Amino acid sequence: QEKSLADLLAHAASLERATAWLATLPGMPAGLPPQLAGQARLDARWQGGWTDPTLQARLQVPRLAAVDPATPPEAAWTLRDASASLEGRLAQARLQAEGVAVQGLRRLRARLAGTAGQVSGGWQGRLDSLDLAATGLVPTTEGEWRLRLPQPFGITWRDGVLQAEAGSALLDAPVRRGPPQARLAWQPLRWGQGELETAGRLEGLPMAWIELF
Repeated sequence: QEKSLADLLAHAASLERATAWLATLPGMPAGLPPQLAGQARLDARWQGGWTDPTLQARLQVPRLAAVDPATPPEAAWTLRDASASLEGRLAQARLQAEGVAVQGLRRLRARLAGTAGQVSGGWQGRLDSLDLAATGLVPTTEGEWRLRLPQPFGITWRDGVLQAEAGSALLDAPVRRGPPQARLAWQPLRWGQGELETAGRLEGLPMAWIELF
C-alpha cells in the first residue's frame, strides 16, 4: 500500500533576487555563474516511498535569462514560454517539454515527448517525438529551418556511458524552389570517457540548398 506522500511547490517570482540572495549565504563559493532573471514555478508530487514511486511534476518558466555584465544584451539568450512535465512511475515516466529561445534575430522553438525511467546503474528512455524550428540562424536566409523525428528511438545512460539506438531525422529548409527536405540518419551511438562512436549520413540533399548559404 502506498502511504508515503510528498508535495512540493516552489515559485520564484524574481529569479534575479533569488540568485542574488543565494550568493550571500555563508559557504557559497565566489565567482558563481551569472545571475538568472525571470520567473519559474515548480509543482511536484511524490507518492509511494523510494522503490518505485509515482511522480507528478510540472515546471513552468515564462521567462529565463542570464544576467552577465560582460555579455552585450543582443548576444544573450532568453528562454520564453517554457514548460516541462513528468508523470508516471519512476521506472517509466512520461516526459513532455517545450519552449522558445531567443537571441537577437535568432529564434529556436523546441517541442519533445518521450519516456524516461530508472534502471539498474542508470537511466533509460525513449524519444517519441521531437520538433525543432529555427529562424535567423543563417543571416542571408529568410524562413524557418525545421528538424523532426519520423520514428522514436531509445536512449540509455548507464555507468557513465550514453548509448542511443540508430535513427533518423527529417530536415526541412526554407528554399524557394526544389525539394525542401533532406534526411539525416545515424548508426547506434555510444559516448563515454570522452570518446564518441557513431556513423551517419545525409541523404537527398537538394542542390537548391546551396543558394541558402
